[in-house]
Amino acid sequence: MSTRFKGLFSMLLAGVLLASFLSALAGCGPGKPTFMSFMGKSSKSAEEMKPIVGKLKKKFKGKVAFVDVDMDDKENKGIIAEYHVSMNPTFILKNAQGQIKETFMGAAQEEMLSMALEGFIPSTSKPPSSATGAMPQSMPVSPSVPPPSSSVQPVPSTPTP
Repeated sequence: MSTRFKGLFSMLLAGVLLASFLSALAGCGPGKPTFMSFMGKSSKSAEEMKPIVGKLKKKFKGKVAFVDVDMDDKENKGIIAEYHVSMNPTFILKNAQGQIKETFMGAAQEEMLSMALEGFIPSTSKPPSSATGAMPQSMPVSPSVPPPSSSVQPVPSTPTP
């Protein structure tokens, strides 16, 4: 084999392995957002975030795919570089189409992460409706306020001093 062919084959093989690794990491079906956590033991903030991420996993089980990337594991250098992660911890939120929509660097509040995730989960609740099913009639704000007139009135064009 030529050197050029070996190089091309190695690059192709690396691409295939990376793609299969990423798809195995994602583990999410269509229609699910993905929460990626990049954390390592070398950061106090990352250690403090582990219980918060655990709570989020319980709260959004079945609705969000969670991917944990150990920043201390040398085998994860490729995915860390792919997502340009330099801070420990880092959290990346991707929509159901796989697009990165939110990135949180450093320790984040549980409420902030939870609200961000809720924003990407389709709502299954129905909007409130009246007992009759008809749209509610609009009512004036105050009975003393007359309804708007249909005629247009000119605005004075004199300049104010």
